[in-house]
Amino acid sequence: MLFTKAGLKTLLNLEKLDATRTMHEANQQMFKDERMVQFYDRYATYNGSNPYAAPGTLNVIPHLEQGMGAYFPNEGMYAIITGLVKLAGELGIKFNYNSPVDEILLDGKTAKGVKVLGNVINADIVISNMDVWFTYNTLLKNHPKLHPQKH
Repeated sequence: MLFTKAGLKTLLNLEKLDATRTMHEANQQMFKDERMVQFYDRYATYNGSNPYAAPGTLNVIPHLEQGMGAYFPNEGMYAIITGLVKLAGELGIKFNYNSPVDEILLDGKTAKGVKVLGNVINADIVISNMDVWFTYNTLLKNHPKLHPQKH
């Protein structure tokens, strides 16, 4: 896939992702007025990030919001969740509510299920909706070779 015309075009444009500098550095270079830097840095907080550590790639958030417009569901943001849960149920996906996950179970580097209240639940796909640091250190705690480097 990388060695197709589209793949090579993507590789040649990686610098446009702005992943090599922080969001704050990108904003400082873009704006002379520190108030504008502060205004645009705040977008990092949308997902709990720090603009002094998060990649400049996150500047896509204000670009989309201000340049293309923001859209809101008629029933509010929670309607997105209820719609996805309904669709998932129609597709045969099962949810286990109020069941804290003890661990993500791996077979080598592949997630094969979860342990919930001491019970193993096998799965074709495992999705963690936690921050990646907490996922590694809480749910993958018995797999030290997968832990990101600690600074």
